[in-house]
Amino acid sequence: MLERKVFDRALSEMAARAGADIIVKAPVVGITKDKNSFVNGVTFRYNRREYTSKAKIVIAADGIESQVGRWAGIDTTHDLRDVDVCAQYLISGIEIEPDLCDFYLGREIAPRGYIWVFPKGDDIANVGVGIGGTISGKGGKLAIDYLNEFVGKRFPGGKILAQVAGCVPVGDSLPDLVADGIMLIGDAAHHSDPISG
Repeated sequence: MLERKVFDRALSEMAARAGADIIVKAPVVGITKDKNSFVNGVTFRYNRREYTSKAKIVIAADGIESQVGRWAGIDTTHDLRDVDVCAQYLISGIEIEPDLCDFYLGREIAPRGYIWVFPKGDDIANVGVGIGGTISGKGGKLAIDYLNEFVGKRFPGGKILAQVAGCVPVGDSLPDLVADGIMLIGDAAHHSDPISG
């Protein structure tokens, strides 16, 4: 199972060794365009100041309904039928098979989705749920409610170390993934691998 934080750090280290400048905690607040309206960079905020960085191509990897893509004129909106709402805990002190991923299906535990248990060690795992976007909130139940019910029954003694929540695109990819000077990738392009954890 891929350990995403370790993987991301390794990619950053490789990029830095190849000469890239790595800047973290620097949200993009706009794009720049040349005289022909080609995207040629981004404006970002860092240490309470705004900076501009120029590029031959801007890669928008800013997640579902990409704001960077929208600034470039690409429609990145989703229909709720094409989105799953997800919640996940990192839980320790639980009994799992460290070499097996578990999946649970059923309308009662994860309507139009599934629950996953992705081991991260001998007694630690990512435990999460994804439910259909049109189902979230029906009957007053959110993804986190389904997750809490499952965890309470399956891992009652587990200790929650971290929590994340968000949406995942599950429909078709965007019809337009590129525009002049910009390319959308990952969730921003409505591409996802919902089984990777």
